[in-house]
Amino acid sequence: MQLEFVSTECIRPDVMRESYKSFQDNLIGVDWSESTLYLNIDPIPADRDPRCVVDMASNFFGTVIVNESKESNFAKALKWGWSQPNNDYFIYLQADWKLLQQIHLAAMVAILDDPIWDAVNIFRSPLHHEKKLLCLSPVLIRTGTARSLVLQFDDTISPEAQLRDPSFRDGGKSLGNDIRSRHWPNHFGVMLEDIGREWMVKNRHEKINGDEFVTWREVGARKRW
Repeated sequence: MQLEFVSTECIRPDVMRESYKSFQDNLIGVDWSESTLYLNIDPIPADRDPRCVVDMASNFFGTVIVNESKESNFAKALKWGWSQPNNDYFIYLQADWKLLQQIHLAAMVAILDDPIWDAVNIFRSPLHHEKKLLCLSPVLIRTGTARSLVLQFDDTISPEAQLRDPSFRDGGKSLGNDIRSRHWPNHFGVMLEDIGREWMVKNRHEKINGDEFVTWREVGARKRW
């Protein structure tokens, strides 16, 4: 099946390669050579060439459409990426995640045949499968739902926070309260491994403003990217 993907990334080709390879191996039913990746690249680390991640991504996706941001801003990156797809649905894939078990794309798509669902999140572990809220872990999402959400995003607050209720997370705007996401499958153990946190520690980068972050900095540096 031909499919569109969106990825919001910084310049970390090794992490991206590990993530994309795990999805190419385990997301069954995707025609990767005919699929499109919309790739937003934030300019961090500042001493690296963003073309290296474009070249790497081209090894996995038939078409790679790139937006090289002049500043690092998660909200702006997501607004660009989620506005690009043309088909009825797409997969949002942050390269923080490695897919550990096989999933059939057709089974995920079939869930969206029921109009009650706006998205299908790949859950991290069985502890999360009862939740119905949209998450920014790997997700198959309706394009119309995604575009409606990004029109409401505030560029100064993390999209992860904006989806939640203010009582649950600082910066919350409750944008995701009416978005129903099926967390699936719910009985196969741990499906995802977070490989982004280790990269941040090794490369001495941190989120600015905690849960409300939209940008990053090198640990100990004063410069805002």
